[in-house]
Amino acid sequence: MQNKTKFAFKILIFVNVSFALISCTPRNPLADAYPDWTIDNTPFETPPSQCVSVDGIDGSFCPDGWTDGTIDGTYDYTTDFDIQEQEYTPDIPDGEGIPVKSCETIVSFRPSTPLGPSDTISIAGEFNDWNTSTHKLTDTDGDGTYTISLELSEGEYAYKFVKNQTQWFLDPENPWTKYYCSGGSCELNSNLRVDDCQKPSLVMISFSAEPNGNLSALVQYVDGSNASGPDPDSIRVTINRNPSDFTFDSSTGLIAITKTGLEHGKVMLKVEAQDLSGRIAKPLYIPGWVEEKAWDWRDGIMYFAFTDRFFDGDSSNNHPIGVELPADYRGGDFAGIRIKIEEGYFSSMGVNVLWISPPYENPTSSGIGHDGHYYSGYHGYWPVDPIAAETNFGGDDELENLLDTAHRNGIRVLMDSVLNHIHIEHPYWSAHRGDGWFHGTGDCVCGRGGCDWDSHRIDCWFTSYLPDIDYTKHDALVTMVNDTLDWIFEIGFDGLRVDAVKHFEHIVGQRLALEMNEKYEIAGQRFYMVGETFTGGYGGNCGGGPDFIMQYISPIELDGQFDFPLFWVILDVFARESADMVWLDTAVRGLETCYGSYPIMSTFLGNHDVARFISVANGDNIGEPWSAPPPVPSNPLPYQKLRLAFTFLLTYTGIPLIYYGDEIGMPGAGDPDNRRMMKFTGLSANERLVLDRVRAAGTVRINNESLRRGTRKTIYVDSNFYVYVRGTGTTAVLVALNRNNFEVSKIVNIPPEIGISDGTIFSDALGSGTFTVSGGTINLQVRAKDGVILIQ
Repeated sequence: MQNKTKFAFKILIFVNVSFALISCTPRNPLADAYPDWTIDNTPFETPPSQCVSVDGIDGSFCPDGWTDGTIDGTYDYTTDFDIQEQEYTPDIPDGEGIPVKSCETIVSFRPSTPLGPSDTISIAGEFNDWNTSTHKLTDTDGDGTYTISLELSEGEYAYKFVKNQTQWFLDPENPWTKYYCSGGSCELNSNLRVDDCQKPSLVMISFSAEPNGNLSALVQYVDGSNASGPDPDSIRVTINRNPSDFTFDSSTGLIAITKTGLEHGKVMLKVEAQDLSGRIAKPLYIPGWVEEKAWDWRDGIMYFAFTDRFFDGDSSNNHPIGVELPADYRGGDFAGIRIKIEEGYFSSMGVNVLWISPPYENPTSSGIGHDGHYYSGYHGYWPVDPIAAETNFGGDDELENLLDTAHRNGIRVLMDSVLNHIHIEHPYWSAHRGDGWFHGTGDCVCGRGGCDWDSHRIDCWFTSYLPDIDYTKHDALVTMVNDTLDWIFEIGFDGLRVDAVKHFEHIVGQRLALEMNEKYEIAGQRFYMVGETFTGGYGGNCGGGPDFIMQYISPIELDGQFDFPLFWVILDVFARESADMVWLDTAVRGLETCYGSYPIMSTFLGNHDVARFISVANGDNIGEPWSAPPPVPSNPLPYQKLRLAFTFLLTYTGIPLIYYGDEIGMPGAGDPDNRRMMKFTGLSANERLVLDRVRAAGTVRINNESLRRGTRKTIYVDSNFYVYVRGTGTTAVLVALNRNNFEVSKIVNIPPEIGISDGTIFSDALGSGTFTVSGGTINLQVRAKDGVILIQ
């Protein structure tokens, strides 16, 4: 399983529980996660941290992590150990008694260069009215670490360190941040999070879920500072929302859970408790999976089932609001997606990750779009409730049924999270419109009246009825993130598709990632967050789109983004054929350099915001979605182009995304025409041609580790013929793509460093025959507008 870098804060012990914290040896978790990869240990060029100057933030990106440019001490992503492997051992004489919290909060700082004899380090923040002289850190034992002990009430406090009472800087080893606003301006600070020391806590000691269906877990009850003692009758344990047996040792506070016979799929263990004084501990959630092989997100094939347009599984929840048909509810729902899971539609393509539309309840009223047409909220992007699921999709119960069914079938589900805005009917608008939670009152609408999409991308409203959230307001940030956590832990989502990432502050993605690290990933399950940042195509270097989307990717923000820079190249090379295969290879190699080895990007050849691939490939007019929607092509050529594009997509790195309908070549101009109702029956020969290829290539990918995790190397490329290899060091897969309108036979040299010896026999997983390596070469025969996937 792949683990992202975790964070162990030597700087902060928010509430000093009477535990001995036993850490692992510092290591590189990326190297452990990718033993067959070469790991680049250089820091990211554009990590998503804010630089801090003497006078506060200057708003630029730091080249070296969390630093102010004047104080030594940077945050190195590659040397942190994984907190999932820490062990908590009660520090109790003779092994008896229940751990008790302390109300002491210890803050520490260790400069990388020793301070001078007259230098001082202070902490200043909301808790001391930003006083730079009252709270000095000291190094009492001379070990180079400066500390201070504080006693603070529960809360989150903005703070900075201050050198010599003049040089302000962020805590270099605390990635949690908080904006502090005063006098109309807001500055980014480190965030000192202090728990309520009087409340008990629940801590995971161990957890395992085995392929045979056996589960075991050990949870420590930690008493609050007043040592009220646990209330045994309050302890409640559920597995997947069903009550579970457990044993409780009242002398140690240990809760032991064992379960056998669990079916394959996701397991969400939830433990609740309170003390005898009625103080309630925060619930402890422990997610795991009962599955044969440990999951790695690089093994994913993603499918975007646009909920309202996919399949109507329950007509009783159909409630169109009466706008024009392309913009109204059409009947697709959670039940429809669930039915298609049960029928094996997704597994036939190798799909094991589903992205569904935003599940929030949307308004029953309409809203006018930029094109002058009225729309319903069929797409899900107009939330009117923070935690209720859309009635037209089936509501909360059907959503839970969908996720449970997906999990039983080995499918992870991504929630499409809408964080940039809410709808004016949302209760947060009426409750907080006067609290500063929002950017203005709708005077700045994106793309109108001098309020352009770029310079106002953070504060412009998408429309006059979608209030834009200001995340420099801490209460808004905490509320929106906590709402998202409810969807994840109570409903059961396995990852997030983060909508409109570039339109809000980095602190949103960072807080989500850190919350997932701290709460979700405690038992080793990686939570995947992929962003949607609409950019242009690759332009020959990392500038523009690649650099921009990478600003949001790091171990403390997103895991990856939808690869728009590659998408536009795919359209030019395969659909329009306005660029050649040499340009595709140039872009592929260039983007591999731009992105490095950490991100798990999602590659795609269509989504709900662009015209359909098949209509572009057919040369149709894609600019008139209402008045002149593109027809279903009768010419087989665009389908052949799409088949070839899918052969590339499903053999390339990252998580390939299939946008619903593209697997059969569904036509469409821009929104809303690219969201027609899905078609499952009566497929033409051309549509079947594409679907068969997606199923064949998806199946070979899901069954071949080289195509999922292997490194990629170009073997040969010319204007219309492209050959590359994916390999893990023990096996290799050769892929050849022929864009010519005729069959090609080509002898290609096999570089010796690949390790493919003479006599090696490859067979085409797509059925064209076998190929043998001889004399360091292989003779490839590839049909017109087609490809081969050669496996050993």
